[in-house]
Amino acid sequence: MSLRRVLRVSAPRRAFFTFSHNTPATPASGLAKVVASISNAKNVQTVHKSYRALVAEFRKEKSTESPLTEDQFTNLLCLLARSARPQDILRMHAIIQDLHDTFKITLDEAHHTGIIAAFARGGHSEALCDWLSKMASLPATSPPTMNQYYIALDLLADSGASFPSLQNIVKSLQLNGHTPDQTVFEILLSARWTLAASEQQLPNVAVFIALIRAMRHAKVPYHKDIAWLMTQGYGQAGDHASVKLLVETYAQECSFQDEAERVVHHLETHIADLVAKEGINAGLEAFRSSDETKPTEHIIVALLRWSKSVEDIETVRNALDVDVPRAAWHQVLENAVIAFDMATAAAIYKAAKSSGIPTTPSFVSRYVSRLCRPLYDKKPTREAIDTAFRLYRDAKEENNGYIDVPIHRSLMRGFATINSSPAQLADMVQEVAQSYPQDRPIDPDYTASLTIWQMRTSDDFEAAYEVYEMYRQHLDAKGYLSVLAAFSALSSRDMAPLELYMSMVKHFQEAGYSVTLIAYTTYLKQISLMAPHIRTSAARLRLEQTTRQMYDFMKLDPHATPDPIFYNQLMDTYQRLGSFEQCVAVWNTIHTSGKFNNASVSIFFDACGYAGDYKQMMLWAFRLHKQGFSFNERNWHSFTEALCRTGMHDAATDFVCQTMGQEDITDLPTPAIARLLLFFSPSTVDALQIMDRLAERHPFLLHDKVLLDIPTSRFPEEVLAQLEKKRQSLIAAGDSNTNSSTKSSSRISKG
Repeated sequence: MSLRRVLRVSAPRRAFFTFSHNTPATPASGLAKVVASISNAKNVQTVHKSYRALVAEFRKEKSTESPLTEDQFTNLLCLLARSARPQDILRMHAIIQDLHDTFKITLDEAHHTGIIAAFARGGHSEALCDWLSKMASLPATSPPTMNQYYIALDLLADSGASFPSLQNIVKSLQLNGHTPDQTVFEILLSARWTLAASEQQLPNVAVFIALIRAMRHAKVPYHKDIAWLMTQGYGQAGDHASVKLLVETYAQECSFQDEAERVVHHLETHIADLVAKEGINAGLEAFRSSDETKPTEHIIVALLRWSKSVEDIETVRNALDVDVPRAAWHQVLENAVIAFDMATAAAIYKAAKSSGIPTTPSFVSRYVSRLCRPLYDKKPTREAIDTAFRLYRDAKEENNGYIDVPIHRSLMRGFATINSSPAQLADMVQEVAQSYPQDRPIDPDYTASLTIWQMRTSDDFEAAYEVYEMYRQHLDAKGYLSVLAAFSALSSRDMAPLELYMSMVKHFQEAGYSVTLIAYTTYLKQISLMAPHIRTSAARLRLEQTTRQMYDFMKLDPHATPDPIFYNQLMDTYQRLGSFEQCVAVWNTIHTSGKFNNASVSIFFDACGYAGDYKQMMLWAFRLHKQGFSFNERNWHSFTEALCRTGMHDAATDFVCQTMGQEDITDLPTPAIARLLLFFSPSTVDALQIMDRLAERHPFLLHDKVLLDIPTSRFPEEVLAQLEKKRQSLIAAGDSNTNSSTKSSSRISKG
């Protein structure tokens, strides 16, 4: 029996929608089967498909032994790192968390080095930089070592990464408490000359002058190999003036260490590396075993290089009988902030003040920044803003009223993006604005945030536009985009006037910036967010006309070339406005041009579901399959939901319970997909029958509580309780069958 017959769609029969009711009811995924599949994974699709089932089956069997070894888990993480799409990074974080919480195993330094190398070999410099910066906050994971940074830089350089990308890795190195050494600069210099060779153009001498100053700041002494690497290209090109300038500058800036200084610097590096691997006590023992009798500030900082607690500071203070210097307190505070541990950071800051440590602007700058810009760009809370403002005041008092630009920038960003009413922050904003240093140029990020805050406190769009006019000459490209997004989202009831919005876009172009599709996509996204709240057909028609106008503006812009992201937003906007014909027209356009992706397919399936047009959805599903399109988990979710919404609930149930996880469609259903069947069940009896079928074909789904995460607006609490009781009984029955099978096998073996 085919799904096409169930739907009575006049479309070609396709094997991937075919199943038989006589198929043996063998479980789609026991733990051994999933392990066999995932341990031989050769691509990220297999990892995504099988990993969720692996966790579910492992929890179901209540095993205490990890189904995969550390090396096998590392192979999965490396596959994901080589791809490094956003969904791959999210899966990596989930696996690292599960290693600690579920499988109770820990990856060592060599395994993490392999993951870093996979990012680098794929040339994913931004993803790698982000991963390195967050390693310290991952469970049971140490901050990256210098050796790991060497490998990252070396492999990135070999992959053809840009020079700024390598410099960002070096910044990450410094943020993680390391100091760039000779090896780091050798890699940077070699990479810069490799880039010059590809560009067939000598680099500006200023590039190397900047590197020389960075070497001096890092206390990297003069070395002949560095001098040769720096000047080789100029010498080969006959530019002897540049060679002479660089050699003289390098010798003058970096010939500053005598032998004694080099020995101490080597000891500091050795202690920091030892503490990272074996802990503070090992570092203390290394210091006691050295020829040094008195710990310098740098030695104490090295001992606390990886610490995130007041207890570690006390350990060093008591062991060496010294006052811990401000630089070491700063290092420990920074470590807690980098790890996003705000509670620990607050305790460290309080202890530092009690110990008489000056809380200068540089001491609290990163702390303020993190409070005003939480992890994953979430909006700051009022509590976080109040804390950041107290830090600002402490620093201002400590520094005779002077606060430099970075803290002003961070605070103003927090004021502009806070969840609560921005008007409540007026006094804070005024105080911060009045203390902006007069000897500094106006910072574009600060200006954009101040503009957004004032726009959010305006009475209407016209008043907000006047605020924008006051500040627009100080905005850069990033600031323009931020202000455009804020302007379009000022009201939850009315759209920003298109003429005012496009006037801002015009100013953006006149300022010499290239207007990206983000400017158009942002406005469309706001329409889509507002669409569900529209109550009258007239208002809906106006929004549809506005959407068409925005599309026309984009087509007339010679600098804008629509991409899948823009088309997806346009299609989603039409879908949410209930304009199915326009949505289909956009889909036909992007399918013909090839500018579509998995997200496009999901949006189109959603549109078909809400419009009740299952024939069109099935026609395109068959066509895409014939063309070799690779459907993902989100596509199957949208497909199943659309079947349910178009009244084909039985077909949806057959598809999930009989077709998914088989030869034609190897993807296993997720708990979220199975939950759709329960959510759209016509009755309680149907829902109970669906759970029986899920237990028969995909028993691992029953072990995930997400399955019954259904709002009481759909089913009353007593029905949900009945379904939960059914879920528990099916789990118990499955466990009982498993145990009986195991005992039977044991008896046969003994016989």
